[in-house]
Amino acid sequence: MKVSATGQTGGGAVAAPADDAEFVRRVYLDLVGRIPAATEAARFLDDAAADKRARLVDALLASDEYATYWANVYADLLLGQAQPQGLGRRLRAGTVTWLEEQLGEGRPYDAMIADVLTASGDYSDGGPASYLLVRGRGKQVEAVAGATARIVLGVQIDCAQCHDHPYYDQYKQEDFYAFAAYFGRTQARRLPGGGEPGVRIVERPRGELRMPTSDGGKGEVVRPRFLGREVAPDDGETRREALVRAIRGSDLLAKAAANRSWSMLLGRGLVEPWDDLVGENDPSHPPALERLAADFVASGYDHRALLRSIVLSDAYQRSASGADDRGAAARVFARAAVRPLSARQLFDSMVEATGVADSDRAAYRRRLVDRRDAALREYSFVFADDEMAEAESFSGNVPQALLLLNGDLSNVGVRERAGGTVTAAIDRAEAEGIDAGIAALYLSAYARRPDADELAQARAFIEAQPGDTRAYEDLLYALLLSSEFTTNH
Repeated sequence: MKVSATGQTGGGAVAAPADDAEFVRRVYLDLVGRIPAATEAARFLDDAAADKRARLVDALLASDEYATYWANVYADLLLGQAQPQGLGRRLRAGTVTWLEEQLGEGRPYDAMIADVLTASGDYSDGGPASYLLVRGRGKQVEAVAGATARIVLGVQIDCAQCHDHPYYDQYKQEDFYAFAAYFGRTQARRLPGGGEPGVRIVERPRGELRMPTSDGGKGEVVRPRFLGREVAPDDGETRREALVRAIRGSDLLAKAAANRSWSMLLGRGLVEPWDDLVGENDPSHPPALERLAADFVASGYDHRALLRSIVLSDAYQRSASGADDRGAAARVFARAAVRPLSARQLFDSMVEATGVADSDRAAYRRRLVDRRDAALREYSFVFADDEMAEAESFSGNVPQALLLLNGDLSNVGVRERAGGTVTAAIDRAEAEGIDAGIAALYLSAYARRPDADELAQARAFIEAQPGDTRAYEDLLYALLLSSEFTTNH
């Protein structure tokens, strides 16, 4: 997707294309949720083939890591980002497993959404049914309706729950309750008894939703209606099935998925925020979004194809430096955004950069696996803002900095030990010279080799401590605490 053949936006110059080091690190983070291993980065940087970016993207999208990472992204979207405890934690795990299977098999996006919204019966591990239980909290159809409109359609109609929409005239309070009425006969609850966690979804044959009056009265019955238009159930069809039929027939399904994906990968949506598409067939939607959504539909709602289209676009492949990022330039994505890493991306990237996952100490590998979820909960807690709101990214505040400075993963990971990054760098230095050891650390942390100034400074630091391998530990520690490591750029 080209913005301008002249390299101008009307608001400043367009940045040059990202170099190979920028691209490889960025695309690994965005498609599989971690930085590349040093060997992966070196292989890509040394590849002279003209099509190496497209080949790398295809390989990442075909990997199990793609399915695992994006399953967690969508589980956060569907169930909320806060790391749950107890039953909620087990239900989330079941949802992630189900999403991994769907994404790994290449199941169409619209079919996955249909499964989530029309789940019925008993689900022993939660799976697609967890959404209705967690978002609706069992009986709150208003909550699940508002979440569905936002997540699936990119429309914030929940602003009309208590009164007519404050910004968009087409949504009255009745329109919100008419949308919520599609869930009015649905009951989601935990499976009874002990044993494995699960969800039971029941569709009652009767039951109507009433719009409350301003004085708290019972209110009138509201019949199902989809964003102001009539979409009644066909014979033998439940209300939720009618809703899914309406969703599949709406341009908002593809647009919301495309706009949200663009926002995740480029830092802001083609329509910003991504969940403010307003309504169906809105003439203000930009041509780029129309095209991206149309291609998504034509692909059969292929999630891999959608991501591939975005990460191979001109906009995504621009450098993060060298151009304006305000006003008109920002609206046409004149340069790549510098984005904070999510808690999961930061954790998994630190695992990769330090080499702890490759340690030959079996006990340490088991400890890492055992601590992974606990550490993610710790990161998610520390990453919350002052009001304890749900947070997903690293923004550089004091508690986060302290976690990086004193956390178990960063402190243990930079030590010299068998199978670790520092040991590998020392071995390279002994075999090929100090510069080779330094380059190994830079590749591990930044997916690039050091420039001349960085190499000279690091060499002087290490030579000032002859025979002390802690100098390599300190260098890696410094690299991991830098903004270059903790951001996607």
